[in-house]
Amino acid sequence: NRYRGGEFNYSSVDFEDSAIFRQISNGDTAGLFQLTTPASTNLCKQMGIDCFEDIVAVIALVRPGPMDSGMTDDYLDRKHGNRWKKLNETYEEITKDTYGILVYQEQIMQVISRVAGLSESLADRIRKVIAKKRDPEGFEEYRKLFFSGCETTGKMSNREAHIFWHGLEKWANYGFPKAHSVEYAVIAYWTAWVKYYYPREFYCSVLTYGELDDGKQRIIDEMLDKG
Repeated sequence: NRYRGGEFNYSSVDFEDSAIFRQISNGDTAGLFQLTTPASTNLCKQMGIDCFEDIVAVIALVRPGPMDSGMTDDYLDRKHGNRWKKLNETYEEITKDTYGILVYQEQIMQVISRVAGLSESLADRIRKVIAKKRDPEGFEEYRKLFFSGCETTGKMSNREAHIFWHGLEKWANYGFPKAHSVEYAVIAYWTAWVKYYYPREFYCSVLTYGELDDGKQRIIDEMLDKG
């Protein structure tokens, strides 16, 4: 019997529990933090959650930018075995855990810093300029610094630098901070864990404190189905 009783401490929760990954992959996500919407639920089912990092990725990829741009579909294809054309050794190393796709803002900073040899503080400044879509003239000085840096380090050809920089401009609406994704994923996993092992307490808490709106009927239906 999987159901548990008594008190527990969130710090002792196992983040490698295959039963929890299976639960989320099956779409049993009603009431889970950040995963309860139809879009999130469908993405979890399409992706197949194999590890905690998959939950982190779902939270970033379910945003309108990645989904509307096709980035989310590309990620799914590559996760399920489709190959892609490698761009650059350093770039591919930084994006190895996201199948060659820039998903998180921190990855942008790493590429800028490691490829162009610029400081991390300057890389963060460039990220902010891109994200806020400031005046193109103000953006130009950073572009020159990046290209000059690439030329100095020799880690990215002029052609690769142009492709990457063009991608940055397009990426501005898509990127999500990984730090946020991880924080959200921790809470999502905790709620999934409690739902699996303490369902009575979970459903009582969700119905009492949760902001369910249209999801309340889904929770009630689940409770009835599970008896």
